[in-house]
Amino acid sequence: MFPFPNFATYDEDEDDSFLKKLFRPRFSHFINIDNKTFYDTWNGEALINFKWNTFGRKYYLAILMVYLVFSGSFIIVATLSNDISWPCQKILLIITITLGFWYLFVEIRDINCSYKDYFEVYGIT
Repeated sequence: MFPFPNFATYDEDEDDSFLKKLFRPRFSHFINIDNKTFYDTWNGEALINFKWNTFGRKYYLAILMVYLVFSGSFIIVATLSNDISWPCQKILLIITITLGFWYLFVEIRDINCSYKDYFEVYGIT
């Protein structure tokens, strides 16, 4: 039994539209923890392990795979442009442009969700 029931789930509000969920997602209560001692307890460790095993690992592996396809298609079309045919180059360029716009969308969404935190990471504030 886990003593923090709201930390292991996400609020699902049926009134939210698809676009609202896409641009302004609701976050778990886990994100709003400011007390560092929470992470020193067994309950905090259990929560972190649950979140990582349930959501985190799959999320970061998916991002890594998409990024590898993006960078691989860009490297192939940029370095081997004389050795591959034009139809193959077009396919690789379409993949590169599509995934590039996807990564741009993800960055814009991160800025939109937490403007101050986004720029604070890069030391721009």
